[in-house]
Amino acid sequence: MAQKKVPKHIIRYDGGINQQDKPYLIASNEGQEMQNYDLDRSGKGMALPTRLGNAKYFSTPVTSATSTRGIYQYITKTNTSTYYLASLTNLYKYTTAGTTRMTFTLTADKDVAFATFNNKMLFVNGANSMKMVNSEATGTVAGSPPIGARYIQVYANRVWAIATASSPSRIMHCAVQNEQDWTTAKNAGYVDINPDDGDTLTGGRAQRTRLVLFKNRATYALTGRTVDKFAWDLLNTTGCVAPLSIAVVDDNIFYLSDDGVYLLPADATQPVLTSRKVRPIIDSISDKTICCAGLRKNQYRLAYNIASGGKNIRELVLNFRTGAWTEDRHPTVGINSYFYDKKNDRLFAGSASQGMIIQIGSGNTDKGAKIYTYYKTGALDAGEPDKYKHWEKAYLAAATSSSTIYMDYFTDFVSNADQRAISLGSSTVKLIVKREPLELGTEGRYLEIALSNSADAVGASVAQEVYTTNIYGDVVEDD
Repeated sequence: MAQKKVPKHIIRYDGGINQQDKPYLIASNEGQEMQNYDLDRSGKGMALPTRLGNAKYFSTPVTSATSTRGIYQYITKTNTSTYYLASLTNLYKYTTAGTTRMTFTLTADKDVAFATFNNKMLFVNGANSMKMVNSEATGTVAGSPPIGARYIQVYANRVWAIATASSPSRIMHCAVQNEQDWTTAKNAGYVDINPDDGDTLTGGRAQRTRLVLFKNRATYALTGRTVDKFAWDLLNTTGCVAPLSIAVVDDNIFYLSDDGVYLLPADATQPVLTSRKVRPIIDSISDKTICCAGLRKNQYRLAYNIASGGKNIRELVLNFRTGAWTEDRHPTVGINSYFYDKKNDRLFAGSASQGMIIQIGSGNTDKGAKIYTYYKTGALDAGEPDKYKHWEKAYLAAATSSSTIYMDYFTDFVSNADQRAISLGSSTVKLIVKREPLELGTEGRYLEIALSNSADAVGASVAQEVYTTNIYGDVVEDD
């Protein structure tokens, strides 16, 4: 019986992770795993560039064994920018000269939420009185704001203090344009958001003509601009279970619910589920309530944890222009919070282990530790069995500044325990192109290929970027 070889192009990379569909059903530009790659720099989907690293913003943490509980960039009306960090019982100010502890005493280990209003930085922590910082005064906000508010927002020319332990469904507002007057005589007041539902407010964000408010199992909108017009409506029943997962881009709100990451477009009532293809990863999160998120350019980055009592040492990264997800793993960098310095185009995270700011996307290591890469294709189909077809060879065309790429392969969903170390030449050469056939030791209709930058199949370090530019193979077909 005659045979013929049919070259078959295998893969592109711009579709991101798909772990929800069967491996043989996912698109050719998707992968089952994509760890520590940056698809924003992927050259129209034809390459897998290693992501940039994470670096300490200052070398010395303000606290050595206590996590960061909030970070914020305060920009004054004169466009002066200052970073602040909350840790343990204190608030710290970052300057070019170092850090300064502010004259506050906060209840220890409470998440701190910030807002800017009337050229003042205001903050709450769910336990103490509302505090403020500006060029004229530093201390407790006057005018009897609620004590123990958990979240803070600005809407309708007012500051809103959201939820206390005794009133978990209440939002309270100051007088118009006066954060230091919370008396009803000046039209300050409060609104109870469905107070009899047995649920708790988990945060809010201003969105055009409304204040969107989240509970664990529902999303609401407060509308109106004056006390007599304030009214709330139920938008949908998704809810937000992680207060620090809420992030806004172009008036669109991202948030984490029990079953995934949703996007609530401006003025819409129903959200869009963005995370269907990474649902297994979402389901693997041990404690969704401590997940947090940050935004930068085209990316929504959700830091999450995988062990009970563990830190957020992984990130799910959504390119919200293309809808593609990837995963960043950096076990030396636990994340408790984020903020985006739009003025300087820098994303910062608060350390989950120390009082320290970390710059995301800086350098080629994670705080000096190695970056790991790992990619696995979907199940690549040799063809329908009207004729006997199977994979015979695989080819890897690679351009890289590393000397070796490691390849594992699976036929018909079984590992062949046959890892190939593909030598690409001297690592001192900037770009090396290697095309050589890899004889597959086992025949099969379905072929899965895994690529890494180390022999342990979960990746090891490279200080340089590693690219893989093409994978293709020969299918043998019997006539």
